[in-house]
Amino acid sequence: MPKYSNAPVSEVILGVTFNSEVLKKDNFFLTIINQLKSDYPDYTVHNALPNEELSGNLRNLKNIAQHSGPILYRLKSKELDWLVQVQWNKLYVNWIRTDLEKVGKYPGFEALLSRFRDLYNKADSTLDISKEVNYLELTYHDRIEWQQYINDLGDIHNIINMNLAPLDSAFGSYKPINFITFKTYKIPELNGFATFNLNTETNKQGKQIIKTELSLKGKLSNEVDLYKWIKDARSFQSSFFEKLINPEILEKWK
Repeated sequence: MPKYSNAPVSEVILGVTFNSEVLKKDNFFLTIINQLKSDYPDYTVHNALPNEELSGNLRNLKNIAQHSGPILYRLKSKELDWLVQVQWNKLYVNWIRTDLEKVGKYPGFEALLSRFRDLYNKADSTLDISKEVNYLELTYHDRIEWQQYINDLGDIHNIINMNLAPLDSAFGSYKPINFITFKTYKIPELNGFATFNLNTETNKQGKQIIKTELSLKGKLSNEVDLYKWIKDARSFQSSFFEKLINPEILEKWK
């Protein structure tokens, strides 16, 4: 079970991007899609996803069509809580919780890793993809119904370890009613970088939400193989989460 079993996790994504269109080889792409449809029967087709890279201090989205291919398949389980995404140069596994579902359903990281490992090994046994890995990705989304804990965003420090400055003027002091922030960080320990998105929204049920998204991307090395990188990224995410959230809120989420 997750340490914070009542944390408002809404999505967790584990994926790999390859240097070339490796999944296209030997007709593997169509074969794996057809095999996945039995466990993930709800599928849609989308434009291929670009690669995300850091060049100096700039975050770039790059799409090399000959590598990505023309389409991305998104295949959902019958319960719609698991999603597999496949294109010529990418494999992703997602766990998803909608706002209509109560918190506490996240099965834990090992369940996600198990599905990813099965998919990766199936591709590796056929295509020997390990030498084609470009970068790995681990992303966590949380959706916090903040009005359960505070009355206005001026008190956000009681949920998240941050402060939102008021807008002060001769007319008075005004607290924010929404916000959006996006930051990028170099993470040498993961041989890559992190992006952190924090913003507010009103969901379809009219509830006020704080959305957090931490995405980690990094490359392998002679010292760090695929599963060592995943372990390190998971450890990074866990420690970040515990430093981000107010300790009193973390206690409520256990």
